[in-house]
Amino acid sequence: MTNAPAPKWFEMEEVRRRKVSKGVWIPLRQSESVTKIGNHSTVGSIEEVICTGSVAIHSKYRAIGDRLGWSDIGLIHTPGPYAFEDGRYKPADIYLHNEHEEIGVELVLVQTLNGQHRRRWLINQDLVMALGLIEEGDVWRRVDEGYVDVIRSRRDSSGEVIAIEIRSEFLRDYLRARGLALRVAQYHERMAVIADASNFDWANTPLIADGESERFEARVTEIDAGGSPFGSRVAVMKVWRTDVDPDEDVPVLGKESNENTEFDSYSFERSGPKAYRAQGEMWREEWIEPAALSERVRGDRPAEDIFYAVGAAGERLPSAALNNEDVGRWLWFRPQVIEALLQFRGAGLQEPVRISVWNGVMK
Repeated sequence: MTNAPAPKWFEMEEVRRRKVSKGVWIPLRQSESVTKIGNHSTVGSIEEVICTGSVAIHSKYRAIGDRLGWSDIGLIHTPGPYAFEDGRYKPADIYLHNEHEEIGVELVLVQTLNGQHRRRWLINQDLVMALGLIEEGDVWRRVDEGYVDVIRSRRDSSGEVIAIEIRSEFLRDYLRARGLALRVAQYHERMAVIADASNFDWANTPLIADGESERFEARVTEIDAGGSPFGSRVAVMKVWRTDVDPDEDVPVLGKESNENTEFDSYSFERSGPKAYRAQGEMWREEWIEPAALSERVRGDRPAEDIFYAVGAAGERLPSAALNNEDVGRWLWFRPQVIEALLQFRGAGLQEPVRISVWNGVMK
């Protein structure tokens, strides 16, 4: 996108129609620049940013979760451990409301060390172990289902992690097992610096739309060559001490007063070449509801059973009726099934296995 975007691009109609909860992949944490051209101040600069934060809320605290928004669980919130002065300790994976109520679970933790190390986003190990996942590079796969991708992290060109996403059906299974629902807060911004805003209907009056769990704003602001508000006044003040001996190794400063301090101040107005920053912003909160059953984590029986042919006359029984170690039966199936199953990574036949072929049908 090299030309100035049309006003419709900032209004994000297609984005506002899409819901995170309806996606195959659910972002647990995200800080991603989808498009970035320029430096926020020069004409032709374009940027689109998507940010997501989340926390899994216990069902009995659902009413509190309904009030959590971007300022509570967005990227300003840093999941991690914390020790209080009164002796209390908050484990890294616990979400505290008002610093006292343990209402939720952090599924992604954030670890910040020093300038020598990248910021790390860590997946809650309970989630990994409950779903039976193995980490391979930037993907976590479920071994018991043919090593299907369940969680993935995405990186930018510098190698920094910008998103951790989980496949919806596996997340919902886990949420059901633990009695949780995922609260997701998203911020989406589209911005461009343009030379002319005359074709923007909302150039003078911002476009604002408030919904039940969504707020959208679009506006145009005048800026100077440095990207600051055009025409705004800036006050600068400099204050220094006069009672400091620069030749003294370890000076001790007394209390400041009018006699040992001096200051200088000036102001100016931002001027010069004028440009326009067009900007559309969306804040949205959603719930990712748990599944009706937790077949993977809790072992719930599926609502629909599988039926097998067990007799010469084609009699069929559900798998639940065949779960009996004291009764042996023949099961009829096409021989191609074995070959197809063995194509999956990690698949194999183990003793005791007895397979015979009769008229092209295995039993």
